[in-house]
Amino acid sequence: MALRSPPEGFTFNTEIRVRYAETDAQTVVYHANYLIYFEVARVSYADEVLRARSEPRDKQVDILLAHCEADFSSSAHFDDRLEVWARIARLGRTSYDFHYVVRLATSGELLCKGKTTQVFIDSTTRRPVELPAKFVERVKRYERI
Repeated sequence: MALRSPPEGFTFNTEIRVRYAETDAQTVVYHANYLIYFEVARVSYADEVLRARSEPRDKQVDILLAHCEADFSSSAHFDDRLEVWARIARLGRTSYDFHYVVRLATSGELLCKGKTTQVFIDSTTRRPVELPAKFVERVKRYERI
């Protein structure tokens, strides 16, 4: 299915089909599942944009989720197809922010907007470390920030 125009500032998206297990008794998507949808988009972005799995992983560094938020506009239901748009909107010294827009793929209706903050940490000390230069370069090139 051809996607509608992307939300302003977004170029990356992935599609998700709502599974029955993600809904409540009224077949409405349970709100916490949107955080899973954010994660699906984040991992897809890492694979496709940052090529995270195509290169050896630096075992000295991990990435933690430090903050998340979601604002809901409408409801998704069992078997809906969703567009989950994701972009890195901010690069800090040790952290970065993803922004998300979740829409119905069929109509483009806005369902949810969200944000997460991730922090790069040393896997041994568990303390924040600077964003890797290669990561910053790839994000800046893709996002044009």
